Amino acid sequence: MKEKLRTKLEMLNLKLKSTVTDQNQFKINTKSDFMINILKNNLTNVKSKEAWVGKEVYPVIDSFNYGIVPVLEGSLNGTEEKPVKFTEKLFKEWKVKILQYKIGYFIKDLVVLPIVQNSTDPFVNLVFGWHLECKQELIGFYKNLLHDETIKSK
Repeated sequence: MKEKLRTKLEMLNLKLKSTVTDQNQFKINTKSDFMINILKNNLTNVKSKEAWVGKEVYPVIDSFNYGIVPVLEGSLNGTEEKPVKFTEKLFKEWKVKILQYKIGYFIKDLVVLPIVQNSTDPFVNLVFGWHLECKQELIGFYKNLLHDETIKSK
């Protein structure tokens, strides 16, 4: 998963070029930048969770996620009191669940959000539409990653 995220980031970075009057290149840059930011965060998240393998972690209540430190009861993202060892198996399960979450999150955006931003600025509406296109592309990318991860975990 980490390698595929890195590869996708590298491919997007190669698309970035200087643009002054080329509208098509501006679109490519805008979409690539949007996806680069999302994928960088994903890669950072995967790396940090991978570093937890072998450590004691605290499962977040009502979530598939984990925390490295306990969170007080009653807080929004409270953790269970007893830590568990974050094994390779838990890491693989976490990767599958985070991909499922990301796919669901973007699908919800595509279903719930309007097709165009309600702005008087046509440029804002244009960029909003490009971001929706990016989310569609990311859903496909995450589905491929999910397929690969579920095959690996079997």
